[in-house]
Amino acid sequence: MKYATIVHNVRMFAIAIISLIFGSGLLLCITPQSLWAALTDTEIQKRVALKYEQNADEILFWLQQQQFDNVEAFLGYVVKNNAVTRDGIDYLTAILEYWFGASEVLEFNRIKPVPQDILPYLNTWIEHSPKNANAYIIRGVYYVERAWEIRGRGWAKDVKKEHWPSFQELHLLAKTDLEKAYELDPFNPVSSRELMRVQRALNAKDTKATETYFQQAIKNYPAFYWAYRAKLENLMPKWGGTWETMFAFAAETAQGAPPKTLLPHVLAYALEEAAARSQNSPKYYTTPQVWETLEQIYKQITTDFPSSTRWKVRFARIAADAGKGDIAASYLKSAEETDPTDYRIYELKALLAEQQEQWTIEEENARRVIELCPVYETGYSMLGYALGQQKRYQEAIESYTSAIEIAPLISYYWSSRCHYYNWLMKFENAIDDCTSAIELDQGNAFAYQQRKYAYERLGKTQEAEVDRKMYERLTQK
Repeated sequence: MKYATIVHNVRMFAIAIISLIFGSGLLLCITPQSLWAALTDTEIQKRVALKYEQNADEILFWLQQQQFDNVEAFLGYVVKNNAVTRDGIDYLTAILEYWFGASEVLEFNRIKPVPQDILPYLNTWIEHSPKNANAYIIRGVYYVERAWEIRGRGWAKDVKKEHWPSFQELHLLAKTDLEKAYELDPFNPVSSRELMRVQRALNAKDTKATETYFQQAIKNYPAFYWAYRAKLENLMPKWGGTWETMFAFAAETAQGAPPKTLLPHVLAYALEEAAARSQNSPKYYTTPQVWETLEQIYKQITTDFPSSTRWKVRFARIAADAGKGDIAASYLKSAEETDPTDYRIYELKALLAEQQEQWTIEEENARRVIELCPVYETGYSMLGYALGQQKRYQEAIESYTSAIEIAPLISYYWSSRCHYYNWLMKFENAIDDCTSAIELDQGNAFAYQQRKYAYERLGKTQEAEVDRKMYERLTQK
């Protein structure tokens, strides 16, 4: 693949980008169908062709039943054969994404609760098979994701002081497991890629250590997308890098990408990061050089992986952000024709309907998300918002209650339910919910505003005044 418009002069392109920027849970959506007996390579090969979510559910079930031979046979096969999903993602990484809602993955919503109850099963597995590298990798990733769940996904300056020790301790545990995994199987690139993430959290400035892990990851798997993604993250300004070095690496990676790999997407991801940090993402996306590059990359990826809906939905999201509704609709239609059971399609449809204030259409698509993936809390959140806009407040409360039951650590869900309690004049309930929201996120201005209102209606003027001042302080930043 050639990207002449962007790699002709990487340095000049990077400078142009800088100018643009500063001038402007464990989803378990598929139920396991059956237990496998002794697995053969032929049987595993057939299963790999199925949706990876189905296999991830199956593997989790085996872990719970202590059927470790099956777990090891399947994971051993996919790692040894560099098996990928229909999206082109290596199979082990896809399973980790599905189980943990792992960060640095390609979901619209990356914040998902880590299933803490999986840890005892992982411990038992390692006791049973102390020389199985995949067991250590999975437990290491569990520790990483648990650390981020405790810390929160926001900026470091907003992290509560008491959360830092656990964040560090869990990353050290992860490092021990991942180093053990690499020692047991240096041909498995996932351990080294995950060590890049751990190193970034513990000491992002040690670029030498990070580069060592990167080279380990790609030594036996030169097209291992996630190693390049992790290195790209390290080069981003938010981790101490620069736009110029980030784009230079991304462009070089895309230019030299072998056919039918995800490596071109490294450049797309860099552009998406720049858009997110710009003052005006729609304007950034519609810059001709940026849009042409993105469109070229996504056309190539969707051609190389025609059975994938993920990439079609992702580009539809970008097109919608760029104000190119016709293109977004076309890609969503293609995704739905490819696989009408992918909940991400209807998640985006619901979001687009919300932006256009089409509340009944948002409700319809949110219900479809819930139908397809009943333990994905975002579906309930979208439904709650659509119902609230239709003044169906009690139904909205019930929907946000479902979201909270699945993801109790997300402040927004508590403050949203608080809002609808206020509409029903259930002010004590509203105060309780907004207090919970503030405990989870002291920067949730909406929670202070709604709690202030509830206090006022109950005649608690002093408490209301405190919240008023806090709300004004947060919104005047």
